[in-house]
Amino acid sequence: MKVIGKVSNTKYLVEVEHVEIEKFLNLYYRKMKQLEVGDEIDLGKGYDWHDQTKRALDLTRDFFRANAKNIDAITRAFISDIK
Repeated sequence: MKVIGKVSNTKYLVEVEHVEIEKFLNLYYRKMKQLEVGDEIDLGKGYDWHDQTKRALDLTRDFFRANAKNIDAITRAFISDIK
């Protein structure tokens, strides 16, 4: 993204590639429609996605810590079935 102008102290005119917006909003592989003049995008959605992913990973880590003995037993059982 390149800032090409300022409208005010908190508003900017920018040049940004379509793929940059898709990546930021987690819409890879051309899932986002081509934009037209006047279309609006809430860039806060990209932050929300990041925050939700971080929270999910934190909860998963906590689950693994709380259930380490059970997870170890299940893993050993699976491995013994493979042999």
